[in-house]
This record gives sequence, structure tokens and C-alpha cells, in this order.
Amino acid sequence: MTLNPTCVAVQIPRKHSPASGVNCRYLDYHTSTVYNIPFQALCVAQIMPQARSLQEFAPLAREAFLAFFSGYRASSISALIPAIEGSLARIVSSVGTVLQIHEKASGAVDGAIGYAAQLHFDQMWVPREYLTTEYLFGQDERVFIFETFRRWLQRSFFCNTGEYDGATWLNRHLFAHGSSSLWQQSANFSRIVVALTTVGAIESWHDQSNRVSLFFPEMNDDGKLYDSRRYFRQRRKAALSLSSNRRIRSTADWFRRCLPTTEPCYERLSYRVIASKTWFTLCETRCITPRTIDQHQTILKTNWPALALYPQCC
Repeated sequence: MTLNPTCVAVQIPRKHSPASGVNCRYLDYHTSTVYNIPFQALCVAQIMPQARSLQEFAPLAREAFLAFFSGYRASSISALIPAIEGSLARIVSSVGTVLQIHEKASGAVDGAIGYAAQLHFDQMWVPREYLTTEYLFGQDERVFIFETFRRWLQRSFFCNTGEYDGATWLNRHLFAHGSSSLWQQSANFSRIVVALTTVGAIESWHDQSNRVSLFFPEMNDDGKLYDSRRYFRQRRKAALSLSSNRRIRSTADWFRRCLPTTEPCYERLSYRVIASKTWFTLCETRCITPRTIDQHQTILKTNWPALALYPQCC
């Protein structure tokens, strides 16, 4: 069991202006080694649906996850940016008053920190000075996680356009007001997924519902399925991009070129059984009708290149 790595800062604070041309390659590289693709698939497919504030956004997150690896990267990022504010608003909806963006973030995080402070002292009475965020920030890991995320929200993601000094351009106002298009960096998609998952953890501590654990779960069938669907879309996009740059003389030449690319994907996806195990779904194609398992195995083995990569089928 390891501490959930989603609940850490999603951006390293940088005291540089975006105009200074700060190079984010090292930041992007190191975050990509922690928040890899299977990690993101697990967050989207398993963790987000468990949180009450994210249940409405879970289908959108799944669609954005698949679309991102199909080549629609800017659209996927833009679809999830408003979900952070929406999920925070749902956490503090019981207040019943209209709150500003910073107040929504502080209200959600304060509730989570308050519960963590009680557990830190085993719900015993202690002087109020020992329950402050300033004291517990260096004493309790959970408080450190929640407060670090709050600082990222207030100082980077929700800060005013003129005050933004981050390195990733991931800012709600830059996106909403069209001040810059640099928020479209591919690495920002994983940051948005991690941020949404962290909101789910904060909700769990704010409401004391314990729906989202701070310990990262094992990947189940749902997570594996979305990772597999992502893999197929990524391979199909690569094959279609390759074919657009080459002159294909015949259908046979198409299959000959694409077969080596599709073999690993076939080994990983072709035998995934869904629901009652009486029919298969293959990478969202509509070329397969319900049949028995034996019939599907024969069809997939003989027609896989056509089903996977031929434009008329996919």
C-alpha cells in the first residue's frame, strides 16, 4: 500500500513570468514518470466515479481521456478545466450562499484539514493553536497534501490573469478569457486528471464519507478496459497518420503495411470479454454482431487488420 500520489502538488511553484520562456521539459518529464498513462486510466475509470462531486463529470472525463489519445488534445483539456470549479462548488453546496472561486476552494480544503486535524490528535482536546494549518503543515502529511493543493488552486489555477507566474500556463482565466493558447500543452491533461482526482480525495475528507482513499487502489477490469481502449486508439491514430504519408497502391498493400503494427494490439485487445461473456466489443467498431465466443475468435483472427485499421470499418 502506498500513499495516493494524486494527492500531491500538480505543479512546482515557479517565480518566473510565462513571458520569460521558462522551459518546462524537466517538469513535464518527471510528472509523466509519476502520472503515467495506466495511472490516468485508473483515476478516470475507478476513482472519479466514487466521488459524489465528480460523478456527473465522470462520463466527460472518460470521453476526454479517450479523445486525448485519439489526437483531440486541446478539446480534451478544455473539457475538463471547468470541471474543477464545478466539483469544488458541489463540495461546499451545503453552505447555501454564493461563494467566489477562492472561497469555494478554501471551504472544501478547510473541511478536509479540520477532519485531518482531529485524527492527528486522535480526537482529543488540544489548544486551538495546535489545530491551525500553519502548525500541522509540517506535522501531518494529510494536511500538507491538502494545503499544498489549496495553494496551487489559489496561486496558480484560479489566480487572475495578470498575476499568473506559473510555468505550465494551466490557468482557468487564461483559458476562459482566451488570453493565451499555451494551456493546450499535452502535459496539462495529466495535471487536470490528477487535480480532479485530488478534489475527490478532498471531498472524501471534507464530508467524512471515506469514498476515496488516500491509498492508491489496484487496477480492476474497468481500469484495464479503458487503458486498452486508449491503447487501440493511439495505435490506430499512428497507423492512419503513417498511411496518409504513403501512397497505398491496393487493399492488399494496406494490410501488408498495417499488420505488423496491429499484432501487439491484437494480442492485448482481441479477447476482452464484456458483461455476460457471450459477445465481444472490439475497439468500438460496429463491424461485429453478437455471436458465440468461438465464432468471434475465428472472426477476429482472420479479419483483425480490416476491423482495426481500414477506414470503412472504423
